[in-house]
Amino acid sequence: MFIANMAGAWKLTGSEELQLPHPAHPEEGHGGLVYTIKLRGSYLVSGSADKTVRVWNADSQRLIRGPLWGHEGSVICLDFDESPDQDVIISGSTDRSILIWQFSTGNAIKRLESAHESTVLSLAFDHRLLVTGSKDTTIKVWNRHSIALPGSELPSYTYASVMETEVPITPYHLLATLKEGHEAVKSVLLDRDITISGSGDRSIAVWNLQTGQLVRKILKHTGGITDLLYDGCCIVSASSDNTCRIYNMQTDTEVACLRGHANIVRSVHLVPGKRSAISGVVTGSFDGTIRHWEPQENGEWECRATLESHGFQTDRTVNSSTGKNSTEDETSRIFEIGLDTKRVAAAGFGPVIKMWRMSTP
Repeated sequence: MFIANMAGAWKLTGSEELQLPHPAHPEEGHGGLVYTIKLRGSYLVSGSADKTVRVWNADSQRLIRGPLWGHEGSVICLDFDESPDQDVIISGSTDRSILIWQFSTGNAIKRLESAHESTVLSLAFDHRLLVTGSKDTTIKVWNRHSIALPGSELPSYTYASVMETEVPITPYHLLATLKEGHEAVKSVLLDRDITISGSGDRSIAVWNLQTGQLVRKILKHTGGITDLLYDGCCIVSASSDNTCRIYNMQTDTEVACLRGHANIVRSVHLVPGKRSAISGVVTGSFDGTIRHWEPQENGEWECRATLESHGFQTDRTVNSSTGKNSTEDETSRIFEIGLDTKRVAAAGFGPVIKMWRMSTP
């Protein structure tokens, strides 16, 4: 339950705990730990150690269609765009591949075999480009649609790498490989001609995709970067040092350092209904909590509310006297959160996705 009320437009008076799959339909659930979720409107898409992607109706708590099979390893990252002109899910896996699915049908459209040399940890896309980050320490930039050369669709620095290619360039052709550090790239963002990456070496790198150049590097955390948020003005970083930091990208100054989590901060989002990170953010952590942060009049930031999770149950233990399975409570480690004005969802509860439907005044 929430142990404090949230302030502002996202003020909440209570919450109802739900789960995916619906308790009446356990057969629809994942068969392994859920690593990644994305929540948008009535849709939630999840990826799991069971090698599947699943598409849910968040309102009914039911699968929209059967599991999407295609990966040969755990699904670590994904995103989707259900709009008719995009109609896509893109997922990355420990099998080093990237799969592109049609959202409306669940059909696999394309498989990028061995897209990276190791696990695909992060991805971001818009209508033009797909950007992926990997344990192999590289960032890769791919075009999403056919491109006829010459043309303004391609960043100029990629011309040399594609001039030997047949014209037009086919969808999901590798345009460029970027490398800044020597640790896994755990988070990538894409905003027009800028991509931002966060890696295990504690650094945040800002790249200009038109030139392929590193614009700036931010090194403030004492632990690896686990997630990033960018609102057009500020970068927000989550880290294994148990903190979340906010930077003004125009001035290169640190706006705030949010301290309070007792373990790795794995996920960060804007407060629903707000356009700027400096107005409030929401974080999810390995400590099993989701926290809402807002600035105060004195310029300090404070945690306005904490959503405590209650772990999950497994049947793996065996009672020595009876030989029968007994239920064991396990502490959750939140891997990723999703939220909107109506609900909060979290992955990290074994094969179950937890959701809280928020009641507003």
